[in-house]
This record gives sequence, C-alpha cells and structure tokens, in this order.
Amino acid sequence: MYKYQLWVKINEYQTANTIVYAENDYAAKLLGESQYGTVFDQTDSIAEHIRALGSYAPTSLARMIELSKIDELVAIPSPLVMMSELAQDNDKYIMELRAGIAIADAADEPAVGNFLQDLLDAHQKHGWMLRSFTR
Repeated sequence: MYKYQLWVKINEYQTANTIVYAENDYAAKLLGESQYGTVFDQTDSIAEHIRALGSYAPTSLARMIELSKIDELVAIPSPLVMMSELAQDNDKYIMELRAGIAIADAADEPAVGNFLQDLLDAHQKHGWMLRSFTR
C-alpha cells in the first residue's frame, strides 16, 4: 500500500522538521505539510474505490508494509537526502498509479481509471516540487 507508506514517511519527516530543515526551511515545511495533507485526504477515497470494486483496503500495518515498495524510515536524514528520498518514493507511487490506470482501462473501469489519473496528476506535481529542492 504505497500511499500509506508514503504518508507515514512524510508524517515522520514533518514530525522531525525542527531537527532536519536547515536552509529553505519554511518552504520545505510548507511543501511537506501540503503533501502530507494531500496524501492523507486521498486515503479514504482510495479505500472507497477498493471497496466499490468488491474488495477491502488493507487495514493492518503489517499488511500495508508487505504490499508497499517504499522503505520504512530508519533514521532521520539530512534535508537534501530527505527530499531526494521522498521524490524517489513518490516516483515509485507514480509507477504504480500508471500500472493501475492500465489495469482499470483493460477491465473497462473508466471511473477507477479517472480517479487514478487524478491521483497521478497530483503526484506528478509533488514530484517536480520535491526534485526542485534537490537541485
């Protein structure tokens, strides 16, 4: 469950923001808050779409970790590494969204495909914003 792991990692970085943000601190803090809010707000809609397709969203942390390709946070990195890791994690999620769109199209589920496209658009924007901090 990429979305949950991405949200957890953003949350952990936000919690640690007083430790890690150095230069560009206010801009990085605002970006983190924006992405945290966006990812959190999308979570319920994702679960609703999964339910509409006749399944259940994973509810245990162990199952979410098992389904995710996003690594858990072990230590708080420097601000530059943090932004780079979040950009890479966001890119992993984008790849999964693209795969989901293809599956939805093949299954003739246009509402799901459109929903995933909206998520993709938001995360592509997140990606270039995160990468702007690493240049």
